[in-house]
Amino acid sequence: MGECTVDVDPGVCKLKTTVKAVLTDDGSVLISGESDCPNVTKLIEALGPLSPWNEVALPLCETTVYKTANTCIPHAACPVPCAMMKALEVASELAIKHDVCLRIH
Repeated sequence: MGECTVDVDPGVCKLKTTVKAVLTDDGSVLISGESDCPNVTKLIEALGPLSPWNEVALPLCETTVYKTANTCIPHAACPVPCAMMKALEVASELAIKHDVCLRIH
């Protein structure tokens, strides 16, 4: 089974998150994790099994991850949904492990 863990340091809010994605035997991906943010915790709890091929084939705002994030996270620039999508891709072997970085200058 594939799995991927992503640590998210979101910046000024300082509410760190760890996202874990695990590929199950039936080909779905389960997202779990821990967060200092109550809104992200709600998002993690709200997500059920995800179909990796469906998620990566949809436009950004039509994915289950982003649609669910829209109901849980009030801050549009929150990097956690992106981290979830990256973890899902890696766990399902639709992408290779490689760090992603945002540098604010």
